[in-house]
Amino acid sequence: MSLVSMQLWYKVIEARVATWLPATETWDTSVAIPNLSGIKFDPEMDNDELYVFGAKEHLLSVPVGMKVTMSFGGVDNTSANAMTGMSSTESGSGDDETRKTRWSGGDNLPYFGLIVAVEANDGLDAHLMLPRLKLDSLMALDLAKGNKFVIPNVTAKAARLRLAAGTLYPVMDLLEHAVVNTVETDFAVALLSL
Repeated sequence: MSLVSMQLWYKVIEARVATWLPATETWDTSVAIPNLSGIKFDPEMDNDELYVFGAKEHLLSVPVGMKVTMSFGGVDNTSANAMTGMSSTESGSGDDETRKTRWSGGDNLPYFGLIVAVEANDGLDAHLMLPRLKLDSLMALDLAKGNKFVIPNVTAKAARLRLAAGTLYPVMDLLEHAVVNTVETDFAVALLSL
């Protein structure tokens, strides 16, 4: 099979997240986001207009980042902790088993990388690869309606990633494949192609 000029994307088939480790300038071990129910990529732009003799004569539109909104079918602690830098502790067993995740406040959230694979028409796929994002807020939960599933959601912003040696990763890369590919679990390998 070969690539086509227009892919028709229709579902997310895999998503992985990995915390960025600034001290070593690499990503931690990636984890699957098993409960991603929706994702939206919204480019951020800087815009300006120049008026000459009372009319627009020049326009400026510069892509500067990406806003990413994710919704989840339930709460997955492992992927949530990778995006927030928080950790969970478990104790007890059986009916007495508990998990505690503490949101203390006062700490800056970590950067993380995100790779999302989407399936397309005729067995093709595409991987949207964002090396550096940070959550705008913690997971929002709306428990106001009875007998309705709670759909947690978060918003993050993506930015370029510049390493100490000068290497510059883009805000996002789109890799299209002629066949469905699994997402590379090692982000250093996956993002090497950027």
